[in-house]
Amino acid sequence: MGGLDLCYGRWDTSQHVLIDEDHTDPDGPNGPVWRGKDYSNERVVEFSNLDKPFEDSIDRKKVPRMPWYIFPLLFSYLPYPTFFSIV
Repeated sequence: MGGLDLCYGRWDTSQHVLIDEDHTDPDGPNGPVWRGKDYSNERVVEFSNLDKPFEDSIDRKKVPRMPWYIFPLLFSYLPYPTFFSIV
């Protein structure tokens, strides 16, 4: 099972950190982990200006981001005899 999620705001780390305050530069290797629209919280503001992906939509110093944790599920059942299978 696998997949590739190409949506804004869905990339996450295994630590699921809520804030991105340890960056020392506005860009580059010492810049923020989540760039622009990837630092998002849909409960505070919806995505807008999607033609500017590196422009922040929320204030990183005031609003935490919404972490994502994707886990697979499998639903399985055993077919039980029904009335129609007996007739």
